[in-house]
Amino acid sequence: MLFIPLSEGNWKKDIPVTAQGFLVKGTNGEDYLLTTEPNRGARTHRLMVVKKVNGQWMPVEGVQELACREALIGAYVDFVVDLCRVLNSSEPQQAMEAVPVQCQRCDDEGKSVHAE
Repeated sequence: MLFIPLSEGNWKKDIPVTAQGFLVKGTNGEDYLLTTEPNRGARTHRLMVVKKVNGQWMPVEGVQELACREALIGAYVDFVVDLCRVLNSSEPQQAMEAVPVQCQRCDDEGKSVHAE
């Protein structure tokens, strides 16, 4: 659970919030939410994708769900990388600059064999 301060320095009137998932805007303006739900018959959770249709969140199912889930997980990873850049930047203005990420492929011993 996170707490959002109502004003700077005023932590006594915090509003408790809970993350419901990761919201992503599609290329055509549609809203997708990567979230979790209890796995039926097990004590685990599973990832699921829902799409906002006419103001209602509807599950994305079948082959489209697999493709959407993969794309949303990729978007989440990109977001975390950007968040790490912001948190690791030494100056506030650096957080606004987009820096490309260089991906490296490694061999079985962890040595870089190719940079993309």
